[in-house]
Formats: sequence, C-alpha cells, structure tokens
Amino acid sequence: MLGRGVNSIIHQRGYQFPFEPISEFTNKADLFFANLECAISDHEISFSGTPKMFYFRADSTTTHSLRYAGIDLLSLANNHALDANYQGLLDTMKHLDSAGIQYTGAGKNREEAWKPVIIEVSNLKIGVLAFCNHQANFAATSQQPGIAYINFSDHTIENMITSISDLHDKVDMTIVSIHWQPNFAPMITQKYQNLAHKMITAGADIIWGHSPHHFQGIEWIDGHPVLYSCGDLLDDYLVDPDFRNDLQLLFLIELSGSYILNIQAYPLKLSYAQTDFASNEHDLRWIQNHFIKSCEELGTRVTNNVSFFELTNPALRKQNER
Repeated sequence: MLGRGVNSIIHQRGYQFPFEPISEFTNKADLFFANLECAISDHEISFSGTPKMFYFRADSTTTHSLRYAGIDLLSLANNHALDANYQGLLDTMKHLDSAGIQYTGAGKNREEAWKPVIIEVSNLKIGVLAFCNHQANFAATSQQPGIAYINFSDHTIENMITSISDLHDKVDMTIVSIHWQPNFAPMITQKYQNLAHKMITAGADIIWGHSPHHFQGIEWIDGHPVLYSCGDLLDDYLVDPDFRNDLQLLFLIELSGSYILNIQAYPLKLSYAQTDFASNEHDLRWIQNHFIKSCEELGTRVTNNVSFFELTNPALRKQNER
C-alpha cells in the first residue's frame, strides 16, 4: 500500500526508503510478485460509487519505489483498485506500463481484467491470473474499467475455474492470485479451502492469497501450495495487538523447472512506511509460534532454519523416502 502516509514519506525520504532494508534480497529473485493495494494516480479523486471508509491513492512517482524493490508483476484485483475512480485505474495501468511493471486482475473492460499475464524466465513459461472476492461494484464490465471480480453465489466462480484450466494448457506454471477472506480473519473457513481445492484441480500450481492483512498457514494439495494469506508488505496501518500486522513474512518459492521444491518464509518487521527483516527475539518467537501453528492446522510441516522457515514439498519428501 503506497498511498496516504507511505506516499508522504516517499516524498520526504525518497523512493528508496520504504524497501531499502530488503531491496538487495528481493532483487535477487528471478521474479517478484506483489498485490498493489492502492491506485497510482496524480488525480486526487475518489470512487464515484457508494462511499467507503478508506481510499488509498499514491502519486505516480511511487512507481520508482516498486522498481527499486525489483517488483516484476502486480495483482490489481482488489478492493482499492478503483479508489481514485475509473480514471485512477487507467492512470495506474499507464504508470505501471511506463515503469515496465506487468499487472493482471484489472483492465479497461472485463476481457482485459480477466486476461492472464504470461512471463518467461529460464525457459519456463509462467502464467498468472488474479481475482478478487471483495467490492462487487468494482467489477469490470464489457463497457467499464474494473477488476476481475468473483462471487461465491453466482457463475463467476465457474468462469474463474475455466480460466485457470485454459491457462494451465498454455503454460508450464499456473499461478492464481486471489484477494479473499475478511480483514484479520481468525481462521480459514471451509468455504475457502473448498475453493482452493477446486482451483488446484482445475490446474493452478500455486495459489497466492491475500487480503486479511496478516499471514496465515500454507496447505499443500497434491504437491501444490496454497498460501491462504501472504499478509502485508508495506503500509502505514495501525497495529492490531492480536494479529500483529507489523510482523509479516516474505515468501520465496524455489522451483526446479516446473516442479515446486520448497517455500522459504522470511520474517519481516513493518514500521510506518518501511519494511525490514525482523531481528528482535520476541518478534521472531511470535512469528514462529503463529506460523508453525497455522501451518500444522493445515497438515503442513515447517522447519525452522537460522533466518527463515522452510516448507518442503511433501510430494518430494515422499519420493525421497521411497
């Protein structure tokens, strides 16, 4: 989230400030994906639909921060993509195009919003789709800009499943970004687990979930990981004393060709408009306890290494035990 206080700090301290402590690490990745929880527009306007509590808008200069962090692709399918109205979404896409950052999950119309991005790296063709289960009035239509919106009670879920299946046939690795669940969801309900299983069956290799503002556990389904919530990466939010949204994880997925070897989760400490690796012993213990417990509830084993947690693909582990 680059808007509001983060936007102000970038103007005061420079575009490097938000990600400076972690940028050397993030730039080493072959690909770095994130969810953009704001509009990027120099037009100070708000969504023309039903009023909402929070509007997040960042100035166009904040794209320098994204590039500095090494971000290659952004999901725009969320409940803040139209916070600067329809023009704000068009501005966002224009500024990201200029910065050379790819995106998916929103567009000038429904066809564009539901279109996947395909990125080739190390001879691997990776396809990414992005969807959102919030803010129905942000949905793109045939005539109107917006997001790839899905609703549990209508045909959009089946349309999503079809889109995943179609993409799976065209690429080596299919990633589905999904903005779902309530803020600070205390548990992953069966509804979301059932949908995750449907998406994996349809051909999703990795499910990349976000929205609750805190990390949740990871479930392996037939050798494919479901990251139910990756938490936040950067913001200016108040800290919830129970969910501790200032303590997060940065997830690194290691591949061998199109095979998922493992996931490494690096503890983060979020301060106001800046992100660093967690180093305080109390913070690290809190992250460890909550992450290991939430993964165990989903049947996932976590190894605690010196600076990160590791989750080995159980399909690989079974293969090695034979």
